[in-house]
Amino acid sequence: MRDIFGNPILPKEVELYIFADERKKVNNRWDYIAILIIPADKISEALEILDRHRRETRYNKEIKFTNVNKKAKGEKFELVKRWLKEIILDGQMRRGIFYFNILGIDKYYLNYEFFGNDNTPKGKYPNVYNRFFRTTFLSGVKSFFNEYDGILVKNIFHDSEGNLEHHEYFSWHLIWKVRQKEDKIHFENDEIIFINSDSEKEPKYKKFSNFIQLIDVIVGSVSYCLDYPSPNNKGQEQLAEIMLPLVDRLVNNPSNKNSSYGYFNKYKLSFFPKQKLKNANINLPGEIYTKREIKLEEKKLGQPFLFRLRE
Repeated sequence: MRDIFGNPILPKEVELYIFADERKKVNNRWDYIAILIIPADKISEALEILDRHRRETRYNKEIKFTNVNKKAKGEKFELVKRWLKEIILDGQMRRGIFYFNILGIDKYYLNYEFFGNDNTPKGKYPNVYNRFFRTTFLSGVKSFFNEYDGILVKNIFHDSEGNLEHHEYFSWHLIWKVRQKEDKIHFENDEIIFINSDSEKEPKYKKFSNFIQLIDVIVGSVSYCLDYPSPNNKGQEQLAEIMLPLVDRLVNNPSNKNSSYGYFNKYKLSFFPKQKLKNANINLPGEIYTKREIKLEEKKLGQPFLFRLRE
């Protein structure tokens, strides 16, 4: 819509739910931060999609990428396969239900001296994670919903991981920092909410545990495409193959607005840093990149690979 002077009229505001998870020490090199974003007016539809597949597969327990059947069998494997296909379908059909942003952190190139007093990777991990969790949040929200003149984050939910829950400032720091610097982004609550991915153990947000499980299998399958960490796990490999055409496009042609996969300003995958960090004044935009080897794709070279011509 445009006003009488021909200027575009921006939508008033979008409301979002954020669901976050992480994947650590993939091939003892990569840590991944992943956020799933669902507009508030799509949350019921998103839950119904996930629940429908649970009913049809008759699997109602927790799912994680790390514990799917290694032989690619069973109800759990079938449920994860269906959920991942919904992510592909959501882009292809332009439904606007699911959005995700994943940032891979290359530990080979991090200098932990720049992230607090404890110089060990284990001691520094919450500080590193806090820094790049904010980066992942902002790059996703601002890229995907830039057309709105106001963004209200209803809640940020994070998998109850233990270490982060007890960190002195992780639960509130992102919200406090973004409020200081971003006029367009607002928050309904002051802190990140930690929830259990197992709905049987989650006392308050049982339905939302599904979304923590969903982002777990998304980041698990994406990282498997990139790193190929378990060559003998047939189940994980087959699940990763569902996401492989999308990963290929996100890595090699991330700005294609006309792709049939509909991922532009919807799904995002990037990595940090390009080279060894030499000082504490990190220039984030200059160090974040998208182009990277996809090891599962390289493994499949020589076989029929229909999606290598990216559209």
